[in-house]
Amino acid sequence: RALRFSCILDFDFSYEVEKALLQNSSLEGISCERIIDEFTKLVTKSKRNSIQELHRFGFIHQIFPNLQINLDINLVHQNDL
Repeated sequence: RALRFSCILDFDFSYEVEKALLQNSSLEGISCERIIDEFTKLVTKSKRNSIQELHRFGFIHQIFPNLQINLDINLVHQNDL
């Protein structure tokens, strides 16, 4: 949830919060329904590149273990087309 709020409200974490997220990025024990709900809200309402943020904190490969992503590409927002 912290990552979702950060991306939607467009604010940066304090050093302590960022460090805690990086050290404790396990989604173990969180229901699939909760993960799907949070992921959907994150990617549909985010003001940032939410996939990149999920990757940075180690969540993307827990959600999609077989996903291979290339973050070097420039993503075009649909509104920019």
